[in-house]
Amino acid sequence: MLLTCYAEYSVWVFVLLVAAFTAAGGRSARLGAIMKLTKRSSTILLAIGIFTLLVWVTRLFVFIGEFQAGTLPAPAVHLGMVLIYLAIGVYLTLLGVRGRRAAGR
Repeated sequence: MLLTCYAEYSVWVFVLLVAAFTAAGGRSARLGAIMKLTKRSSTILLAIGIFTLLVWVTRLFVFIGEFQAGTLPAPAVHLGMVLIYLAIGVYLTLLGVRGRRAAGR
């Protein structure tokens, strides 16, 4: 139950980060804008990303087991959901790593 609630919040963190990234340019919202992160926020993003990856890699193995057993309803929907959350986890982890590198300078 706790992991499912966390997974829903990671989507909102991802949406807020993308919105902050695109709006970081002030008047002109462009994708090339630089988003400044503190070391603390970079560490938090890194932890969220790693935790998201751990949760969804585990769910990927559960998905594969249920798919092989034939007990999974709507496998395309579940596979799409797992892949989207894995992509979010990778993005948050990379954002945390890049932020920590930039904050360390």
